[in-house]
Amino acid sequence: LDGAHLAAVMDASPEAAQRAAFGRAAVFVDAGELLEHPGVDAVLIASPTTLHAEQIKQAARAGKAIFCEKPVAINLKETRDALAVVSDFVAQEPSAH
Repeated sequence: LDGAHLAAVMDASPEAAQRAAFGRAAVFVDAGELLEHPGVDAVLIASPTTLHAEQIKQAARAGKAIFCEKPVAINLKETRDALAVVSDFVAQEPSAH
């Protein structure tokens, strides 16, 4: 993406996060802390599928643009719940109207 740059990396393993950051990005082991980082406008969720739905909800509530690898969740209910949180946030955004 034009103008995009890696601002932060989160991994439960600090060593893995450091390697993925290439020394040019903030490193986190907690997703909540990453979502509070002022330089993070969007997130790429590439975690175990069992974590996707909750991380999508957290990112939506934090006002971040979200790209998540497939599948969104293990089952349809979790997928719908996550998408409902995203839809609620988008509906609240003035730019969405």
